[in-house]
Amino acid sequence: MQNIKKTLKSKRFWLGTVLPFALAVAAAFVARYQLEISDGVTANYMAGQWPVYAPLNALTAFCLTLVVFALCGSWGIATGVSGLIFTVLALVNYYTRDLHGSALMPQDILNLGTAAEVMGSYTLHITQTVITIALLYIPVLVAAVVQVKLAGKHKRSWKQRGAHALACACGIFAVLYLGYFSPNPIKPATTYGWAWQETYYKYGYLAGSLEAASLMVDPILQPDGYSEDAATEAAAMAQDYQASPETANEQDYPDVFLILSESFYDFDLVTDLQADQEIMQVTKNLPNSIYGHTISPHVGGGTNSSEYEMLSSNSLMLMPSITPFNWLNLHKANSLVSNLKDLGYATPVSYTHLRAHETGR
Repeated sequence: MQNIKKTLKSKRFWLGTVLPFALAVAAAFVARYQLEISDGVTANYMAGQWPVYAPLNALTAFCLTLVVFALCGSWGIATGVSGLIFTVLALVNYYTRDLHGSALMPQDILNLGTAAEVMGSYTLHITQTVITIALLYIPVLVAAVVQVKLAGKHKRSWKQRGAHALACACGIFAVLYLGYFSPNPIKPATTYGWAWQETYYKYGYLAGSLEAASLMVDPILQPDGYSEDAATEAAAMAQDYQASPETANEQDYPDVFLILSESFYDFDLVTDLQADQEIMQVTKNLPNSIYGHTISPHVGGGTNSSEYEMLSSNSLMLMPSITPFNWLNLHKANSLVSNLKDLGYATPVSYTHLRAHETGR
């Protein structure tokens, strides 16, 4: 007891232990704010994340600081490195949301090759939000310098390193378990729905990213009422189905062009535009055409998701976080392409390959 009282009265304890720790936590709150503004979170949602989810996201960011601290033993280095990582992450997330229409998510790692190919066609503008995110790293850097000054120069023994690593591991486990993975977590386990904003805006960027990452492990959600018996029964019903034979001549098969443009939509569905002529006069007056609508699976489109739903007619409602062409086995899967092929259709590319084969080129 005397040792505890002596420690609490020690100036070295408060300046060398408590203050550096508090500065590291404060830097984590800055990181949380950087990520939220990079996501375009409105003021109402930002306020709604308090008093529960804002601290949870900050402590989640602090877990990275603990990892770095466990490795190097310096609060200054840990704060500076983790702050730099979150600053870069916030900037990348800002441009991802601005150009792609959705937040940077763990599954986007699988599309890095495609992203790199198309980045050359984009121009990255330095906006006020970008400047704000970058400037917010300055107080984090100042905190890191102060931590280094407070720490002084002394070597840690292996016993101290082990104790620090154990304490960091316990802290990380407590945050992740109580916040996300316990039977009754602070953040509900399943919140990801039709639009990514529903999770990311309400619960925070890092909380939403952790849920998206967990869905990558088991990306297909089990529907209500699902059982093996129900699946077997549904499969048996499909096997009993017999398609009625149809006959048609060549004139019944017109050329088919499928143009998928995520940025194109019918203005009449969302607003009443006042103009001196019809806005989509060409599209809506094409001769011998059938006009209808389809629904994009995500706000902002989502290239892979839109392509998959359009080509297969399958919904991704139970698989909201996956990149379908990377996760699903589509070998011999039914699609618009396979259905047209069964009717005798072929693409110009197929004819090109066929002619090349016949001529030996």
